[in-house]
Amino acid sequence: MLDELEGPMEELAVTSEGDVFIPDGSNVRLMPLHPDEIAAHQEDLEAGLFALTREEKLQLIARRGKPGQALAPGDLTAARVQRGAAGVVPWCLETLGRDGEYIPFAFETEDGARARST
Repeated sequence: MLDELEGPMEELAVTSEGDVFIPDGSNVRLMPLHPDEIAAHQEDLEAGLFALTREEKLQLIARRGKPGQALAPGDLTAARVQRGAAGVVPWCLETLGRDGEYIPFAFETEDGARARST
């Protein structure tokens, strides 16, 4: 049972601001990291991917009490990855919400911007 929890490392997308996209059933939860977690995982932020075991992911969710924004199927109607402006935002996941509102997510790498939360 413990081996199932530890399992392989899962790479989760993490924005330049330290928000992690975490699969949560059929939804995806956008959870902010605590400032101490951001400092401890600076390399992950720079890579745009946050590597966690399933157990670490469950601990993060439990510790944070499921805050953040839940994204359900259909909440985002369109998305594209664009190279950002030099020295400002290296990569941007640009999305449209249900009502056509523009919702950008900044990433340090193209891999982070293109990561899938499944």
